[in-house]
Amino acid sequence: AAVWYAKYRQLVPEDPEAITLMLQVLEAAGRDEDALTFTDTILMHADVLTDIDMFSAGVVLFQADQFEAAARAFLAGLAKNRHYRDGVYNLAQSYFALANPAGREEGEGVLPDEKKAREEAAKRMLEVSQHLVEIDPSNENSLRLLAAAYQLTGDTTSTLNLLERIEELTFDVNVELFRPTDVGYQIQGTIFNLKEEDTTVPDVVFEFVDTNGGIVTAETVSGTTLAPKGSARFEFNPLGGGIAAWRYFGDGIAAWHFPSIARTVEDRPVEPSRVAVETPPFPEVIEWSHPIPTQGYLFRIMPSDRQPVTLGTVVERVSSAVWTLEGPEGSGSAFLITADGLALTNNHVINNQAWISASLADGTRVPVRVLRTDPAADVALIEIRCDRCSTLHLAKDDPAVGTEVYLVGSPLGLPTSVSRGIVSGHRLMGGVTYLQTDAAANPGNSGGPLVHSQTGEVVGILTSKFQGAEGLAFAISISDALRVLGIRNPN
Repeated sequence: AAVWYAKYRQLVPEDPEAITLMLQVLEAAGRDEDALTFTDTILMHADVLTDIDMFSAGVVLFQADQFEAAARAFLAGLAKNRHYRDGVYNLAQSYFALANPAGREEGEGVLPDEKKAREEAAKRMLEVSQHLVEIDPSNENSLRLLAAAYQLTGDTTSTLNLLERIEELTFDVNVELFRPTDVGYQIQGTIFNLKEEDTTVPDVVFEFVDTNGGIVTAETVSGTTLAPKGSARFEFNPLGGGIAAWRYFGDGIAAWHFPSIARTVEDRPVEPSRVAVETPPFPEVIEWSHPIPTQGYLFRIMPSDRQPVTLGTVVERVSSAVWTLEGPEGSGSAFLITADGLALTNNHVINNQAWISASLADGTRVPVRVLRTDPAADVALIEIRCDRCSTLHLAKDDPAVGTEVYLVGSPLGLPTSVSRGIVSGHRLMGGVTYLQTDAAANPGNSGGPLVHSQTGEVVGILTSKFQGAEGLAFAISISDALRVLGIRNPN
């Protein structure tokens, strides 16, 4: 078979299927050296091959101790499917091998260039391992890989803290099979009790996502009690086109959120200039409800966090939770998602503001501080100094094209103004979904909610309007906004 594939490739050298089948045949024939050599061809054709092709090539290279080439192959695969757990895990392992060569100790015999290369590999390993535990947060192997990355980068405190958390881990989630079917995917795995006593495992929610991290569907492994060192199998056959990867979470599982490989999400320690302490006059010491988030902190919206208005029209209910943001560089809008002050807006509304205040139509005016931003998606998580204020419900799914929506905000400084339109399209840009709408938008609407006209649920956050084009505005999908900002909404 290898001979005939080689002859075929002489005639059609760019056929991607022939390229990948050639690698499989060489491996099956036991021609390991030829298979290793052929991976160079795989890397040269990364642009036309699939993510799985690149991951397979990476495994061949890794097993041959060609760690730098393996890393290139895994990176090429993750460029097409960045949430594929085994690809992320193997990339982290490749960087570990580059940062910590077998039999070579730091110091003697290590040249300056080699030391620099090791340090760079350790730094990259840390970034990739952080992404790994976002996907696979209750797997001991994933967590130990992150601990090793902290150790290699010299972060002793984080290493020890994580090792303590690993020792406290009560159960291990292990996915053993994830493969495509004719109608979706098949996934199998086991949950292991790591303790010598009965352990209660909570519901574990698996989200099946596309190549950009958008949720296609979800399944739940029901909670159970495992006997000492016992285990429980699970299997799903999630349906839906576009499934490319999985991730999971649960109430008893530590939540992690780090800057991703593709974009930089900023946790913003609040400098004095970021708290509104002048014009308008606020106390110099302000008691905030939320601590400054550390890198890796994941916000969760629980039922107790909500305080929606239940009386009145949809517009009246929504307007009570929409605030006007003001600062010396301009104004915009924001809306509350928790009763203790967490709110969403645009990054460009709060960026470079010396101070920020939030106000309601009744004249109430309070200080604001920035907790986290994603400049690439132009969204931000802020805290409004608000006690038990009205909140909005957040939609779980994107609305269909043609759905009637309201845009609520403060255009031109006019509070709680409303315009009506429809969702006229879904646009994927920069890895996130934007809802195109013909609802009228003006300066000051930025950061305001786009809501379903019947339910009042937030479906998006207005981010931009095309200048010179009427009826053409875009709102980032609320589910993608929550994802990139590290906010879970399990309800």
